Amino acid sequence: LGLVLAVVIIVLRYMFDPTIKTSKDLQMFYGTNFIGDVAQADGALLAASKIINMCSNRQIKKVLIAGKMATENEAAIKEVVDAVEKKGIVADIIGDILTDADAVQTLEARSNVVLVEAVRKSKYEDFNQEKALCESLDAQLLGYIAITK
Repeated sequence: LGLVLAVVIIVLRYMFDPTIKTSKDLQMFYGTNFIGDVAQADGALLAASKIINMCSNRQIKKVLIAGKMATENEAAIKEVVDAVEKKGIVADIIGDILTDADAVQTLEARSNVVLVEAVRKSKYEDFNQEKALCESLDAQLLGYIAITK
């Protein structure tokens, strides 16, 4: 009985946990483009390559990298930014677009955004709000970068 109860509690905690569970959850649930996981080996370079390809195909010259996790994991994201900028694409890391007024103003000025979300830290609801804010400001959401560490 104790074992069954323990399993039920574990399953219920998992089901009702509001945080993102895997790096590809947002792609599966929201249809958002998964750009890469910067915590993986060569993940930053892979993410940068995908951003560069998207920008080249759409003739995009400027990209914003936004979200609370972008500033909390700035070293990993900076590697992506540096690789993107080497190809002549301006990439700026801005703050949390849900709480930072300056980040929202910057978002209004540009239309191409990559969000950064951390597995087991970022919440589905926050991502949903970030996505809705991008849509309301006519900002094109290119996709998201995951951090799994």
